[in-house]
Amino acid sequence: MIEPLAQGMSFVIGDDDFLCPNLYVIKGSVSSLLIDTTNRLDHLQEGLREAGAFAKISRQNFVVLTHFHNDHIALVKSLPPSAIVLCSKNTSRYLTPSFSNERRIITEDTQIDLGTLMVSVLPVPSLHSKGSLDVLVGDFLFTGDSLLARSRGEEAYYNHEVAVEMEKRYESIPFSIAIQSHPSALRITKEKLLVLLHSLVVEGPQKEDFLK
Repeated sequence: MIEPLAQGMSFVIGDDDFLCPNLYVIKGSVSSLLIDTTNRLDHLQEGLREAGAFAKISRQNFVVLTHFHNDHIALVKSLPPSAIVLCSKNTSRYLTPSFSNERRIITEDTQIDLGTLMVSVLPVPSLHSKGSLDVLVGDFLFTGDSLLARSRGEEAYYNHEVAVEMEKRYESIPFSIAIQSHPSALRITKEKLLVLLHSLVVEGPQKEDFLK
């Protein structure tokens, strides 16, 4: 089911029971961009239809893989052959040798012109996974799972240097609202995010109440 978000932006609602993230679609006048593929084929197909991938008039479609976890990249082999995949070097390692779509490795901030919308794909430090990418569209920053923790047993992974890098990086990005991937994850203002990141830097993981 497609839900509108803002002008040129919509999403297929995910399902937390199946660890299925939302599928965000950014649609410009010339090209479209999907954020991840999710792990449900019906969701991916709905997102591709919204992006115009099956329209009679050919549109260029980009897909950003925010990180390598299976719930975000499981269906890359189900993408149309013409779709261009943008991912980090680390995420690229998890794509099978038989994956034949054009692949662009993102190592620095990269702009994609969709026609009426300009999108920026941004490498970001993350406690959740190595090689994370965020997507900036106007005031919205689509963070995938970049703001989540990752677990080591029953403990949340914490690296102070990464936390410091996260605080600096997110302070430098010009956004108003951060939008996470999973339906249960809260949208968060930049101001609140920076307060929480600073607490994480100063006081450690006991303050990471948004990194669930």
